[in-house]
Amino acid sequence: LVLIVVAAILGNGLVCLAVYCNSKLRNMFNYFLVSLAISDLMSALFIMPMSIFKTSTDHVIIPKLMCVTWYSLDVLFTSSSICHLCMISVDRYLTLTYPLKYGHSKKKKHTLMKIALVWIISICIAGPLFALTWIDKEPLVNGTDNSRDGISFYLPLLIMTIMYALTVRALRLQVQERRRLEATTTAATTSRSSTATLNIGDNFSKKSSFSSSFRISPSFRRIVFPNQKRKASAPAVASMAAAADCKQDLYCQKVLGILFVVFVACYLPFFALYLVRGVCDRCRPYITVEILVALEWVAYSAALINPIIYHVFNPDFRRTFQQLLRCRC
Repeated sequence: LVLIVVAAILGNGLVCLAVYCNSKLRNMFNYFLVSLAISDLMSALFIMPMSIFKTSTDHVIIPKLMCVTWYSLDVLFTSSSICHLCMISVDRYLTLTYPLKYGHSKKKKHTLMKIALVWIISICIAGPLFALTWIDKEPLVNGTDNSRDGISFYLPLLIMTIMYALTVRALRLQVQERRRLEATTTAATTSRSSTATLNIGDNFSKKSSFSSSFRISPSFRRIVFPNQKRKASAPAVASMAAAADCKQDLYCQKVLGILFVVFVACYLPFFALYLVRGVCDRCRPYITVEILVALEWVAYSAALINPIIYHVFNPDFRRTFQQLLRCRC
C-alpha cells in the first residue's frame, strides 16, 4: 500500500512538472490533466496515508474532527476527479458540435475558469457532507459508514457517459465530413491542374469562332498564371490545419476514453457495493469491511494509473518524464 502512495505522488508530481517545464505540453487539454493530477496528488498525500492507518488498526476510535475531515476530503478529491473528466467531456462535445460559438473557449483564461468551476462544484458537494456528518450523533468507528457520497459519483458518471457518447458520435461525423471534403477538393484540384481552357479574343473569335482546350506544362502555367500557386496554397494550408486539429481531437478523445474506462473500472466496484451495503440490510453480512477496504484501494490505484496513460500515449510527456528523471529539465 505504501508503494501505491509513493508511486502516485511521484507520478502525478511528474505530470505537473512536465507541463511546467515543456511549453509543448501547455494546451487546454493538458491543463485539465494537470488539475486532475493535482487532485490525485492531494489524495495520495492526505487521504491514502490515513486510509493505511485506519486499516492497520483494529476498531480504533479516531477523533471525530479528524475522521470527518478525512472523509470530506476523500469525497472532495473523488468528486474532483470525476468532475474533471465530466467537464472535459462536455467541453469537447460543445467545441466539436458548435465550433463557432465555443471555439474561443480554447484560450487559457477560459480553461482556467472551467477548472475553477470544477473545484467549486467539488467543494459544494463535499461541504454539505462535512456538515451533515459533523452533526450526525452516531459514533465514527474506523471510518465513516454511510452512502451519502454516492450521488457525487453516479450523477457525474451519468453525465460523463452521455457526453462521451455524444462526443464520439460528433467526432466520427466530423472526420467523415472532412474526408469527404478532402476527396472532393483533391479531385477538383487534379482536374484543374491537368486541363486548361484558352478562350481566344473577340476579334479572332468572330473570324474563326475558335475555342481550344489543351494541356499545358507546369512551367508554362507558372509563367501565364503566376498567382495560381499562391492561391492554391491557402486551401492546402487550411486542409493541413484541419487535419492537425482532427488528429488532436482524436488523440484527446482516445486519452479521455481510456481515463474514463480506468476511472469507472477502479471506482465502480467500490461505490456499487458501498451503496448496496448502505441500503440493503440483508446484504451487509456478505459485504465485509475487508472487501470494501480492498476495493477502496483499487479505487485509489486510479491515481497511479493516470500518469502511466499519459506516458504511453503522449511522446512529449514521455520525453519530458525521462528528462525529469535524469535531472535534465
